[in-house]
Amino acid sequence: MSKYLRIVSWPIIALLSWFFGVEYNLNHDLELSWVNAIYTQKNDSLEQEQRFNRVLLFGGSGTHMGFDAYAVEKEINRPVYNFGLHAGLGLNGILSNMHDQVMPGDLIILVPEFDLLGQENTTGRLAVALSMLTGNLEYLELPAQEISQEFLELGTPTLRTLAGDLLSHFLDRELINYYSEEVDLRGSPIELKLDTKDLKPGEVSELLPNKVLRQIKQARDSVEAKGGQFAIAISWMYYDGNQKSKRAAEKIVQELEEIAPVLHNEDFNLQTDRALYGDTVFHMSYKGRRQRSQELAKQIKVLLAARN
Repeated sequence: MSKYLRIVSWPIIALLSWFFGVEYNLNHDLELSWVNAIYTQKNDSLEQEQRFNRVLLFGGSGTHMGFDAYAVEKEINRPVYNFGLHAGLGLNGILSNMHDQVMPGDLIILVPEFDLLGQENTTGRLAVALSMLTGNLEYLELPAQEISQEFLELGTPTLRTLAGDLLSHFLDRELINYYSEEVDLRGSPIELKLDTKDLKPGEVSELLPNKVLRQIKQARDSVEAKGGQFAIAISWMYYDGNQKSKRAAEKIVQELEEIAPVLHNEDFNLQTDRALYGDTVFHMSYKGRRQRSQELAKQIKVLLAARN
């Protein structure tokens, strides 16, 4: 009898340990818990307000930090929602969270960072974990073996997570949890992280992998099949004015325009004004977010007028 109990008890202990590990990662992996927190709020807002002819903005944290959805909504007279999350999801992870949100009449705008578009591996480390939590796992383009591996690792605290938890005992968690989890009813962050330290300008690579183009095409087709419209608007990026990056950005825009309309300015969404940015080359300051939102609103007006 005791031997039988030992045989049965080990799988139960392992399963309980895995569940505790999942709970630990969700609450102590700062990036994952932050993404899950803002995703939940954004998703709840969309579900509670079943409005029509919406404009939904999807992307990474450059989208999240880049737009005041209420400001855009005021200019175009259509409900606007900021569904920017985290580039750590990868393009695949971001697109997987787009599928269930589309309704007939929606205008879906994908707002990726230049860096995100250049990644050969389109599935970021946060993608499987968030997709499991949100129930959108079926949309991820991943082999079953990789999904299984990620599933098991979700219940295993990483050294990074343990180190972050240890530091949080000695420092204010707000110093480590670098983004506020508070968002308004349109999904835009209530508080932006401002940083006046020197910020190294970003660079744009001409690399645009075929896998990226294929996944964006699939996203466009999926949106249109549900009766929506699809467009692209790359995040503003801080750079030093070098022509190499500008030519690369122009080439990327031209390739994307073969898939869908690309909303961009004459500088291909590259900016040299440091005052427009917060803590990264894609995160806006309040001034930057205001200007970016105003520009997008004008571009959406032109796009909608051309389609009517």
